[in-house]
Amino acid sequence: ASSSMQVGTGVTTGEITNNFGQGTLSETGVGSNMAIDGNGFFLVKRPGEAEGYLTRDGNFHVDKEGYLVSAGGLRVQGFVDPLVDLTEEYAGTTVADIKIDNQTTGTVPADTDPRLQKYTIDASGKITVQLENGVSFIRGQVLLQNVRDTQVLEKAGDNLYSNYQNAGALDEPGVAGTMGLGAIKSQKLETSNVDLAAQFSAMIRTQRAFQASARIISTSDEFLQELVNLKR
Repeated sequence: ASSSMQVGTGVTTGEITNNFGQGTLSETGVGSNMAIDGNGFFLVKRPGEAEGYLTRDGNFHVDKEGYLVSAGGLRVQGFVDPLVDLTEEYAGTTVADIKIDNQTTGTVPADTDPRLQKYTIDASGKITVQLENGVSFIRGQVLLQNVRDTQVLEKAGDNLYSNYQNAGALDEPGVAGTMGLGAIKSQKLETSNVDLAAQFSAMIRTQRAFQASARIISTSDEFLQELVNLKR
């Protein structure tokens, strides 16, 4: 029988996992910025595409057409049924690209219509618009999506995740604060959830382990050298 010793086989990456733990919320003062306090993701889509992406990055803005979009131009999804009578309970039914404008119907407003003055987004995602003439109405509602197994999500770049249907997504996006979904915090962004202290500690432990391994090799070399000297 013969035996062989393998030297220098190297290392390989065993697994890459995503950390979807809650990050700290940072105040921005930008009305279109949103963060999720709790579980869930924003659902965004490219114009004309059926499948969308999930993201926790709420760095949104309103584009020139009035759509609420991500930094990459993907449109945020939610209820788009306007409600003019604020005394009624909002119950949207149509899920599509969210718009923030002065449209109270599906028609394009004339130039003489009052312009949008400001808007607010509450914890449930409802977007309340106020016009220059003082009229207020609910323009729509940002919805959230959740999945059963976040590790099945696939990175698509730009803080986007695909393959959410195979990750056990909800049948339909839900209202924030219901079905286990977190609350929406407007004018805030979620910062990195990386624990720097823990990562530095892990790096130091790895360095010390490497130093210990190197010392063992050095000691073994010295021992073999002594054996050679004894033979002489």
